[in-house]
Amino acid sequence: MMPTSTSSLGCEPPGRTSTSTGPAPDELDSQFLSCLGRRLLDSAVSYADDHDFARVVLSPSERSIPFYERAGFIPASNLIVRPA
Repeated sequence: MMPTSTSSLGCEPPGRTSTSTGPAPDELDSQFLSCLGRRLLDSAVSYADDHDFARVVLSPSERSIPFYERAGFIPASNLIVRPA
């Protein structure tokens, strides 16, 4: 079962407690978003590992490549895809 709140993921928006309404989404800082993104990625990778997936393939934006590299992903040059 997936957590239903950011606090259950261990990430809190700036100035927010589990009982407050906190800032609007456009006011969230990059540290919170990075924490949340990493927790979500870790959950997806754990799911893939637990279910014996052969690989996790991403189609990252240029901006997100460093995030995925920090998480241990590497470029793959041996994939061939049929575009949608």
